[in-house]
Amino acid sequence: MQALEFSEALKEIIKELRVNELAELLDPLVRVGNVVAIADPTKREFLQLLFDANAGYRQLMTKQSTRKVVEALSISNMLEPTRLASMVTVVETVGQTQNIWNNINHFQNFYTFLDMLRWLQRIQHAAQELLESEKVGPISDSEGIVELELIEYAGEAACLAFVCSFSRI
Repeated sequence: MQALEFSEALKEIIKELRVNELAELLDPLVRVGNVVAIADPTKREFLQLLFDANAGYRQLMTKQSTRKVVEALSISNMLEPTRLASMVTVVETVGQTQNIWNNINHFQNFYTFLDMLRWLQRIQHAAQELLESEKVGPISDSEGIVELELIEYAGEAACLAFVCSFSRI
């Protein structure tokens, strides 16, 4: 897998797994000492994001380019069914954030899930900086990247095919 393909796959993974939205929503829930009521709209949003992430995972697994990265990063561990079921139950039953961080089992599930989300954010940021920005340089919104790949078929040295892919960064 080429560097730009990897970076693009990570962007799609972050988007489909709703990583940024989940991390932003979960952060105040696991902040020890931060006693806040968990309102019904927050509970509904969390559940929707979690179900969207699970559906996104299934979608990512159908594409070869993203499946390779998902498997290599063991993202299935993050979306392990027992963890998700536990978090759904807790969010539906607790009234305050204190009920999450005062119970070690609840806190462990939420905190490790949030930590995995943050880890994915860091990996994606590193890939963007090291594999895109340093390699290609800054690109304006009106520009894109074209990658050319030379393909030579066995016994046909005179006949080369060009495969072009265009992607916006």
